[in-house]
Amino acid sequence: MPRSLSWPSDRGAYRKKRHSNRAGRGIKAGLIRPITLFPFPEQVITKAAEQVARVLVVEMNLGQMVEDVRLAVNGRVPVSFYGRPGGALVVVEDVATADQKRCGEDNGKG
Repeated sequence: MPRSLSWPSDRGAYRKKRHSNRAGRGIKAGLIRPITLFPFPEQVITKAAEQVARVLVVEMNLGQMVEDVRLAVNGRVPVSFYGRPGGALVVVEDVATADQKRCGEDNGKG
């Protein structure tokens, strides 16, 4: 079972780098990258939430989609948010750090 599921707003090369970095560290992670947001892919997120320990929503904004993801997850697992507003690019290392921080919080360590 993947430890976390990312909801990204990033590009293909970035996703591949992030997931290869996680795999290299022995971290199991999944990814949902919707092509469109309307209609919202609620069933896809709901099904994925049944297979993970938590969800990390990664956006290049202030979290416009995080509440929709929380509604789809419906309390099954914790949903965290990591965002960079103002056009600042999301950096792989920052997402990994945010993910590890949330993992510690989920385990009562952070």
